[in-house]
Amino acid sequence: MTWIEELEEKDTAARSKGSAASKVEGAEGAMVVAILGCLKKSYEFFHSRRGVKTAEVMQDFASRRDECIKEFEGEMLGQKMHESMQLMYMDKIKNVLDEGTVRLEKDITKLAEEHARVWRAELLAAALEDGEHLDREISPKFVVGPHATPQTWACLELGCGTGSSSVWLSAQGCRVACVDLIAAALRQASARSVLNGV
Repeated sequence: MTWIEELEEKDTAARSKGSAASKVEGAEGAMVVAILGCLKKSYEFFHSRRGVKTAEVMQDFASRRDECIKEFEGEMLGQKMHESMQLMYMDKIKNVLDEGTVRLEKDITKLAEEHARVWRAELLAAALEDGEHLDREISPKFVVGPHATPQTWACLELGCGTGSSSVWLSAQGCRVACVDLIAAALRQASARSVLNGV
């Protein structure tokens, strides 16, 4: 369960008690409402456009933290609770926000990954529907699109090792450049290339 789902569940339970709720339950409910309000605004920010990064959402939520605490403080003043209880709840909301921020980051990261999968599927569907118009030449040796062939590819292999993949790509007609930090591996890759005539 995500943090926002958990808070929504608590909010529903608190509302169902209504006026029968004790002062402590009222304070807990007010805290949930304050946090949920700010959290929903950050989710709206996330959904406002494609490609919003998790860090941007976290920054947005952090900017709403003081607003959330201030709203809850106003609710506490109206609860007619002992000052020590009010202070305890003011500390509590800060702790809940700290712990929740860690959960929110995980929730948004997972959601962003799901969105990215959907967008990739949409792009692929569009490509299959209108493939004729998607081929495009980036350079004379590099074309992208559904009709691109190995002969149109330019490849850079980072960490090529002894060059087995690079030699195979070259044999398919690709233009290949290889990079590796280990000089001995590069020598073997070079020898493999010569042996295979590519």
